[in-house]
Amino acid sequence: ESEARDEIRFHLEMRAQEFEGEGMSPEEARTAAREAIGDVDEIMSECESAREPDTGREGGVGFMERIVSDVRHAVRSLRKYPGFTLVTILTLAIGIGANSAIFSVVSGVLLQPLPYDEPENLVYINTYFLPESGYDFPEYAVGSPEYFDYQNQNRSMEEIAAVSTEPITITAGLGDPEVIRAGWVSPSMFTVLRTPPLIGRTLIAADGGAEPAHVVVLSYDFWQRRFGGEEGVLGQVIDMGMEVSEDPVPAEVVGVMPEGFGFPDPGIQLWGPLPLDPARTWRGGHWFTMIGRLAQGVSFERADAEMKEMMVEWAEVYPDHHVGHGLFMRPLLNHMVKDVRSALLLLLGAVGFVMLIACANVANLLLARGEERRRDMAVRSALGAGRGRLFQQFLTESLLLAIVGGALGLVLAWVGVDALLALEAGTIPRVQEIGLDGRVLTFTTGVVLLATLVFGLWPALREAAPNLASAFKDSGRWTTAGKGQMRLRKLIVVSEIALSILLVVGAGLMVRSFQNLLGEDPGFRDENLIFARFSLPAAEYEPEAVVIFFDRLVEETRALPGVLGASLISRPPLLWEDQRGRFHIEGREPAAGGPMCCVGTRVGVGEDLFQLLGIELVRGRLLEATDHRPEGPAFAVIDEEAARQYWPDEDPIGKRVSWNPAESEYETIVGVVRNVTFDGPGKIFPTLYNPKQREPHFAVRSGYLVVRTSGDAGDALGPIRGIVRELDPSQAVASAYTMEEIKASAVARPRFILSLLGVFAAVALLLGAIGIYGVMSHGVAQRVDEIGIRRALGAEGKEVVHMVVRQGMELTGLGIAIGLVAAFFATRLLAAFLHEVSATDPWTFGMVALAVVAIALLASWLPARRASRIDPMEALRVE
Repeated sequence: ESEARDEIRFHLEMRAQEFEGEGMSPEEARTAAREAIGDVDEIMSECESAREPDTGREGGVGFMERIVSDVRHAVRSLRKYPGFTLVTILTLAIGIGANSAIFSVVSGVLLQPLPYDEPENLVYINTYFLPESGYDFPEYAVGSPEYFDYQNQNRSMEEIAAVSTEPITITAGLGDPEVIRAGWVSPSMFTVLRTPPLIGRTLIAADGGAEPAHVVVLSYDFWQRRFGGEEGVLGQVIDMGMEVSEDPVPAEVVGVMPEGFGFPDPGIQLWGPLPLDPARTWRGGHWFTMIGRLAQGVSFERADAEMKEMMVEWAEVYPDHHVGHGLFMRPLLNHMVKDVRSALLLLLGAVGFVMLIACANVANLLLARGEERRRDMAVRSALGAGRGRLFQQFLTESLLLAIVGGALGLVLAWVGVDALLALEAGTIPRVQEIGLDGRVLTFTTGVVLLATLVFGLWPALREAAPNLASAFKDSGRWTTAGKGQMRLRKLIVVSEIALSILLVVGAGLMVRSFQNLLGEDPGFRDENLIFARFSLPAAEYEPEAVVIFFDRLVEETRALPGVLGASLISRPPLLWEDQRGRFHIEGREPAAGGPMCCVGTRVGVGEDLFQLLGIELVRGRLLEATDHRPEGPAFAVIDEEAARQYWPDEDPIGKRVSWNPAESEYETIVGVVRNVTFDGPGKIFPTLYNPKQREPHFAVRSGYLVVRTSGDAGDALGPIRGIVRELDPSQAVASAYTMEEIKASAVARPRFILSLLGVFAAVALLLGAIGIYGVMSHGVAQRVDEIGIRRALGAEGKEVVHMVVRQGMELTGLGIAIGLVAAFFATRLLAAFLHEVSATDPWTFGMVALAVVAIALLASWLPARRASRIDPMEALRVE
């Protein structure tokens, strides 16, 4: 120890003389030398704590003392380098915060169990139509015979239930009329979900049947909003206006569900019994879905296998209906999250790359700092600190950085989750489950520990075995980093660039896809439009009264100031509503399983709708005023996609189609119009337009009033509501959307993914640029003397710049090459999210490579410029 102190003092004197030779005063030189080598007393004090514990002391006490000592040492060490500490903590906070924010979404949507008893035993059951059946519906509704057959034949389910939804109008006794979403369910739904009511009772078996009882169970939200949370609501009667019921439906309130219960979606306001008739045997009607609870001890795989065997039997017993058509099941959670699972896992993988890049940057910083601390570590080793103790001190310092970064990251995650929820715009199911819960905190703790190992382990291993003689031998001005050390740091930078390329290429593909979606012609003029939905109850509106109501509504709306036109349509463009159905072309052979032969979207239109929306006529004629009369011959217009699919080699004008061939109700095609994207941007489906007034009565009662205005379309909603109140005070606008809102909703999912990928890619590029800058800056600092010699021998500043930049671009080129190869294979995972762009689009790959080159040039040029300004005489001055 005494010899080590003498060695330290000797080098202090040597460094002080060196600094005096550079023009410092003796006092300044001693201070600078002490900073260069380290405070001797502090080093000695810390080395005392770094010694292995005395064998005579209790292991537990010694261990705790070492932990406290290591933490104190880490705090002192980090305080000496505030810039390094701040950059490291912020880098980790960004990586940890982004990971925690995305994981909170993944946890709430995919990992959080459904809020029901034993949710893992709940399954969703629906039907499918394969192309061999004549249709192509991967998912379709269930019919009554299928429900009762499965209920009677299966041995895997404890209970099954039928579920359907419908908008209804609540009128009498509750103030202003309101259109709400109602759930029509078999009473067994509450048994399947095992959710008791808050007050009253749920539906019971006696409430169901072919002629169900007029009782309802209210949601907590509806109870609070319309009844003020009064328990006296039980027994009250509310009037419900429904599209399909010819009689008024007064319903007695028998119960209220607890807060947060909403099935099959959170927007359901009340539940009533679904009419299910066991005597109904026609297997062509499909109008609800099913859920079930697995019996005790039955696995999903066993129940699924039983259902598949059952479908084989059904195809033999009912060949006209069940060839290529049957039931399928999936876990209820999988159904509720649907296709968002792949999007969230994609984002989780992307943000994981950001975390890796952040850890790589921190590891680079620690390696650079370790080079500056070699003498300090060598002295500690000489004074008795074993390799294990030094390793523990390094890991403690890394852990402290990670903990502080993790704490700040949680704050960023809390802010980030709010930003994500504001950005998602209804694209994420189960959004109410998202939050920073215990699972997220556990995940963040795991990330902190993993990050400590990833960025702290290798630097700790390298610096925990210093060489005293080598450290002091290199303590002068002529120090250069070891080749192995620099190779490692360069390898880290190459890895950062490669990971950045992966993220930026993915974001670039999403940008191109999003541009294609936004730039695609929707097939109509979309400016200044508003769509207001109406649902007239059958009990109050006979077909003739429906026509009168809508005619007056359109006429008075057209007279409003600022309104350029108004008409009716059964569904707005771009707003996805599953209205695909089956129809028959006269003279064609029907498909297996029924009298129909084709599948298409049926859109009912009012007078002048094509002109109002600016839908272009391709050939034939549009529907005329006389075509909209309920009596007389029926006519229809089709789009180009229907003509291409069903009349590829002939003129469809004059052909006849029917949605109900059994009744010989055929419509003659009189025109072909351009394709309109009804199912969302980029989705074209065969579409048939027919006069709205000639739709089936239940369809006529509902639809949208479409209005084009000269200014902001949203301003017309208030006057439209006023017209409705004058026409019928008991009716209400069910919902209203401007076209801008519809377009925003249609692209919400790709915009959400694009926004997050864009942020992650930008962070990755920034961290990659910082990594390049850090390596090149440190390399310049280590090569001051070499560069000084080059300058003294005649090298010009631009030659020095070229040398430094070339080294930076060599690293960049290698990283780009590795990243592009990896992206070529990895971006195929994005194919499902892309529109009109290949997952290996060469333009995107090329532009990303050029962008990274430009950023790397800047990151290399800054230290190169500094190197070119080194004064040879100053760099080579020696005493």
